[in-house]
Amino acid sequence: LQSTASSTAFKSNFTGYNAVTPNSPVVTVTIPRVDIDNIKSIPELARTAESTFLMMEAGAILDMSDNDVVAIGSANALAVRSFSDDTTRPTIDAFDLDMDAHVLTLYFSESINGTSVDVTQISIQESQGITNADSWYSLSDASHVLPNSTHGFFAAILQVNISKTDQDNIKRKQTLASSNATTFLSVTEDGLLDMNVVPNRVVAIPAAEAIAVSTFQADITRPEMHGFDFNLTSNVLT
Repeated sequence: LQSTASSTAFKSNFTGYNAVTPNSPVVTVTIPRVDIDNIKSIPELARTAESTFLMMEAGAILDMSDNDVVAIGSANALAVRSFSDDTTRPTIDAFDLDMDAHVLTLYFSESINGTSVDVTQISIQESQGITNADSWYSLSDASHVLPNSTHGFFAAILQVNISKTDQDNIKRKQTLASSNATTFLSVTEDGLLDMNVVPNRVVAIPAAEAIAVSTFQADITRPEMHGFDFNLTSNVLT
């Protein structure tokens, strides 16, 4: 696919297919997840009918006599005939937490708009449900999303750099995020948006249904003292 009839500035090649119709003049292909994620990671591509064009190399399809299909060049790509919007809301399918590197990794059902992520809508919990003030913590806006190494801020896997303030606040709650068994995540529907022209909100994960961490790394870095104060009047060492 490419975004205009005559330019490959924004394009994505298909890597395979999951299913195809039997021998027929109309061929239907089910696009695999990896290709869908690649397409959705390019904001300029396949967002509307006006940004959806197809080029095809000879040999991509054969007729019943094994004749190659006539190629459709990138300089004269074929416009889409019918275009349907993405109306499915994205979900957070899993997450990892590294308390040593201070990184929260989020795995989504599709490529999402990382610039839309509001980390203050994400909470780390000790368990499903909130029992007291020490059993959960919502991230502050000091934490921020890191660009994906392949797709920048538009990807199905994104990482959040946990700020020093959030690190310390989480660690003060001794039973929170101290092991696999005490690390869960919830999010409101205002947490992020997908890549659609009319964006779909994430499906909320309420506190009572918080999902368990997939991979947890404990903090193994030894603390360092950076300085001290000494007051002989008040007899206080800080």
